[in-house]
Amino acid sequence: MHKIVVRACVVLFISSCTSIADHAEPLFDIRVINSSEAPQFIDYERTYEYNFSSVNPESVLTVLWKNGFKISQAWLPIDYRCKDMIGARLTVELVKPDERMKSFDFRNGTGRLSCASQLMWYRILN
Repeated sequence: MHKIVVRACVVLFISSCTSIADHAEPLFDIRVINSSEAPQFIDYERTYEYNFSSVNPESVLTVLWKNGFKISQAWLPIDYRCKDMIGARLTVELVKPDERMKSFDFRNGTGRLSCASQLMWYRILN
């Protein structure tokens, strides 16, 4: 009887570790870059801008990652210099176009990256 209880505890412990690994968080590489370091050619079919200017980039990217989006990179303007009311937008580049982005409050666009001299650059490493 004692061996059965010990085995059951070991099985439960191992299975709980497995489920934690299945829900791992993405590992980010975040850097400040000059806008001149951003890609000169952007594929508009797979590049999306967030519909809102107020955003926590890591949280939004984590939600996208957990929903199966393959993100190649993302940018957020640091010093938005355009004189308009639109404001800086998180821009996400996917590995391939995905229409599901619209259901996450994104639309095709570059988030007006050209309005900034510096950008936060995000890559997901896992």
